[in-house]
Amino acid sequence: GGSAIDFLNEYDPTKQPPFFLTVSLGNPHDVGTFPNPLLEDWGYPLKDYQDLDVSFPDNYDDHLRHKPRVQKLFRRYLDKAAPLDDRTDRLHYMRFYAHLHQWADKQITALLDALDRNGLTEDTLIVRFADHGEMGLSHRMRQKHYNVYEEALNIPLIVSNPVLFPEPLTSDALVSTIDLMPTIAEWAGITDVD
Repeated sequence: GGSAIDFLNEYDPTKQPPFFLTVSLGNPHDVGTFPNPLLEDWGYPLKDYQDLDVSFPDNYDDHLRHKPRVQKLFRRYLDKAAPLDDRTDRLHYMRFYAHLHQWADKQITALLDALDRNGLTEDTLIVRFADHGEMGLSHRMRQKHYNVYEEALNIPLIVSNPVLFPEPLTSDALVSTIDLMPTIAEWAGITDVD
């Protein structure tokens, strides 16, 4: 199979039925490989992200004294399995994560540009979301495990279509990914799902 952009470039709305296209980006998940001496070989040279304007979160120095024990244990485990030995390593970790987001943004922009270029934007409902967040050294924690902090739970959900939603609207409503499919079906006018 070809890429999603190839599909959009070849799609003819006058001859083909409406489409449902899913594009799943692997990144920013590669942050889980940091630190790794092979990152350069895998196409992630340090020079690409070492100077990004990303600094420590405000709650970086929070202790876990009154938090669930599993959080301290997981932090200790990661500090042994994938040590970030000093402040520079920790900054590089956060900047690598930001760099991976920049990569994902470029991929999303290319898809949106392909929709525009092919005159498909007004007839396409675009839904962008993530499956989880990343602690990003908040509470000096990494990854997503064993917590219900905002960093891990407060993830983006962006729905766009210039006809259905001509003006931006923001909501703080609690949403779960289980809500996505019925909501998308409703927007698409699908009322009977077996």
